Amino acid sequence: MNNITFVTAYYNLREKENNPYRFKDEGFCTHDWYLNSFKKLLVKDVNLIIFTENRYKDYVLEQRQDKLDKTLIICKEIEELRLWDKYQKFIDNDKRYHISNYCTKKFTPLFYLIVNSKVDFVEESINLNHFNTDYFSWIDVRGLDASPVTDDFFYNIHKYTSPDHLRINVMAYTPNYWINQKNDYYSIFKGNIAGGFWIGCKEVLLQFINYVHQELDWVLENGFAVTEEMVFGMVFAQHKDIFDPYYGDYNSVIRNLDGIHEHLYLALNSLNTAYDENNHTYVNHITKTIRDSHNRAFITLENHELIDVWNKSYMSLYYLGKQNEACDVILDLMEKSKTNENIFNILKNSKDYYMNNFSYLNNEVINNWTNNL
Repeated sequence: MNNITFVTAYYNLREKENNPYRFKDEGFCTHDWYLNSFKKLLVKDVNLIIFTENRYKDYVLEQRQDKLDKTLIICKEIEELRLWDKYQKFIDNDKRYHISNYCTKKFTPLFYLIVNSKVDFVEESINLNHFNTDYFSWIDVRGLDASPVTDDFFYNIHKYTSPDHLRINVMAYTPNYWINQKNDYYSIFKGNIAGGFWIGCKEVLLQFINYVHQELDWVLENGFAVTEEMVFGMVFAQHKDIFDPYYGDYNSVIRNLDGIHEHLYLALNSLNTAYDENNHTYVNHITKTIRDSHNRAFITLENHELIDVWNKSYMSLYYLGKQNEACDVILDLMEKSKTNENIFNILKNSKDYYMNNFSYLNNEVINNWTNNL
């Protein structure tokens, strides 16, 4: 855990924009709610860099008084942020076209500016590298409130990092066809990526941040004002090779880091989209995650879901030229059919299909099994 620097930020943007709803829980949390949620992160014994307005420095220090050696507070006013010079662009673009399924109470030009600054906070933290770590993680101030995990899980997050890829929560797989249809993509909100938590090594993160900067420049120049999650979704479509995603929703953004505990339907939807796109690499990734989560009893697949996932796993491995692994998947399905009569009957009803498809594996055990279904 000491090789990770966590980065977060808090700005009272609702007060700054004089938002009339800032004292109510209508579409977003109140200031007091944010600060109370923030405490759950501030008490953690981790390397933590906090970007905030000067007026909240004492609050942070009070919560971190016994962890000052693991604390760096960087005070910047909103007007000092890199994107402040583009604030008028956010305003003008939002007036030109406010995305229809964005609630106007919450999704304001200043909100867009702040959430799109997350990558800037991480980039500055990497360049400073105050704690001399190899890994950096963005975490929302409400991250541990929105997606609660045990201390044991949180302090072992290093187990779920990747030395070569960025780990980020995919809510919906972004297919490649959106790359050439950006105007349509940015015309309606798509919650493809949950931006509340992500983690990676310095080199990959700097790549990611550069891609995000380029994409946000395109967004602003082409008349849109959007959240970082939409930008992240397009970067995911363009540069899938830098990601090692996991799958879930906003409130499983940390919880699902080691596998799928919640929101299985989102992973299944992503699987189907990747499968339809013939992205065998990602079909393999998603099915492996789902199979592992089922086998570890994090989730329980319905029989038809299980068969579908195992079949798609086999297909992806076969097309990737990983025949031995493909055999292992089918052998595992065979074992499951021996102890589950419903699975056996479903397979039996499609015997010809399985005989034809699995014969390419040239595996005697599998061929005998399908012949005897």
